[in-house]
Amino acid sequence: MKKITKIFTIALIFCLTMFQTISAQTEYKIDSTQQFQYDDILESLQLTQRIHYTYDNAGTKPTEHLYLKKEMGMWLDDYKFNLTYNSDNNFLTENHKEWDETNMLWLDISKGDYEYDEFQNNTVLTYYSYDETQWIFSSRTTSEFNENNQVTNQIFENVHPITLEILKFQINYTYDENDNNILREQQNWNATSEEWENSQKDEITYNDNLIIQYDSFTWTGGPDWPTTPQYRQLYSYTNANIYNVTLQIDSGSGLTNSTKYFYTYDAERLLEFEIKSWVNDEWKENSKYTYNYDTNGNPYESYQYNWDDGSSAYFVNTKNLYFWSEAEPFALGTSSQELLLTKIYPNPASDMITVKTLSSVKTIELYDTLGKLVLTTNKSTIKVDGFQNGLYLLKIKTDKGQITKRVVIK
Repeated sequence: MKKITKIFTIALIFCLTMFQTISAQTEYKIDSTQQFQYDDILESLQLTQRIHYTYDNAGTKPTEHLYLKKEMGMWLDDYKFNLTYNSDNNFLTENHKEWDETNMLWLDISKGDYEYDEFQNNTVLTYYSYDETQWIFSSRTTSEFNENNQVTNQIFENVHPITLEILKFQINYTYDENDNNILREQQNWNATSEEWENSQKDEITYNDNLIIQYDSFTWTGGPDWPTTPQYRQLYSYTNANIYNVTLQIDSGSGLTNSTKYFYTYDAERLLEFEIKSWVNDEWKENSKYTYNYDTNGNPYESYQYNWDDGSSAYFVNTKNLYFWSEAEPFALGTSSQELLLTKIYPNPASDMITVKTLSSVKTIELYDTLGKLVLTTNKSTIKVDGFQNGLYLLKIKTDKGQITKRVVIK
């Protein structure tokens, strides 16, 4: 259960980091979160976990995530992540430690080391585990990028927990003329024959640069790929935001409905995410998540609900509270003057955007609110009339560091 919670909270931190960047012209940082779990005996939500964030380098880049657990009415250290960054504000190291209550000290558990190329693309990510005396290699991801800074190949190496053999697989990425990823081909390494062997293939279809279909095929030995995917995801949109995603699975006699994801937004923000399951030829409620925001656009409260068939209603399973404060006006590796004097105009924009910085621009990347990279360029003037209306993140990499700004396309 702890592992699942850690994965959930790490993913949550990523989402909160996105909110930190785009919530308003004034940047905000997350200071702490509180998690409440439903207690079946007490029949109410009980505060079970707290997370505190430390910003030794100011800005919105946390250098420590400290997790506290509640036992016998007392708050105790549980585990933490210590983070360092390079001068371009990218992760440099990530160290996971757990608290040893007996010896009253922090014990190393695992760490990740990040390496980058000259364009700040993450080329190597290596993880190690600690065995009480030394760091031992655990896994490595090596990535290659094209001239548009898009990943073209990734090789994943993992140590088998029993045989200690290094297992490898790779994914090759193909893009269309609009820089959309349309094909992902996964192959496993056969150490005996010393050859890459087909494993999985994903085909992605777009309409107006929005994903509308994602098909995943599993290799069955050939000579050709199966004609029916193992699973298919169908996307529909409203105002360029995902409205719902339908997951279909190959039952042996063709694709059948399995799960459907429903998204509800206001003008810019996700308000509700609901999951339904296909049961007896109809969609039945399964679970849902809701989000509330403060006047600065930061999420301050979220709920996770599970469906109860007995009462035919949702009941709250988890509640999270988020506490924010205004961040200091600079990012790691980038001077406050650089940030303050970086201008994006016009904003909102409908045709062209001009980026003006003190330093020389290396690359500019444009992301939508789902985190998808939609444009990469090294020019200071960007044509945006072909993009959907909405909020975007502009990541500007200069010879002095990296700056992130928000821009509205209308």
